[in-house]
Amino acid sequence: MPFLAVGITDGIILRSTGNIKMPEVVFGIAGIINLFLDYVLIIGVSPFTKLGIKGVAIGTVISWILILIATGILLSRDRLLSFSFLSNRRKNVAIIKDLFQLGLPSVVTQLVTPTTLMYLTYWLGKVSSNAVAAFGVAGRIETLMLIGLLGVSSAATPFIAQNLGAKQHLRIDEAIVFWWKGICLFGWIINHFLIAFH
Repeated sequence: MPFLAVGITDGIILRSTGNIKMPEVVFGIAGIINLFLDYVLIIGVSPFTKLGIKGVAIGTVISWILILIATGILLSRDRLLSFSFLSNRRKNVAIIKDLFQLGLPSVVTQLVTPTTLMYLTYWLGKVSSNAVAAFGVAGRIETLMLIGLLGVSSAATPFIAQNLGAKQHLRIDEAIVFWWKGICLFGWIINHFLIAFH
């Protein structure tokens, strides 16, 4: 999870500075790599060994590490990665206080989903290990299917924030309509895809 958390944070930093395209490309490629690794590691396509559910975990972690490396390279390229902050302890404490003040409500909100998943996994574990495994696989399929929607969602916040600051309200309205149409179309395609391969 730390690999994914740092990678997502890197992506948010890049988007907030105007580099919206590259983080989406990185996450899209990582999703494709994850899909490929899951397939070859679960089934055991030569020369890979058949690992079953363990293969899902390994493929996912590898894709998260790739996200971390790629977003780190993008941060370095855009000169957004610096370690000079380590020398000023007082300033760091002030920054951390500000971050907690602004970020704590968001952190609490973000904890709702993993806490719910933990609760569900606990109760499924009481049923059988197969139920937990099926739930995990279904969750991976759901994430993969929704990767486009998640990408739009994560790109929307910095886009709206930037245009709000520039008082470009018409551009925000146009973007929301465009996103809404795109999400509806994407949802329709995914729905029919899942029904076809049910």
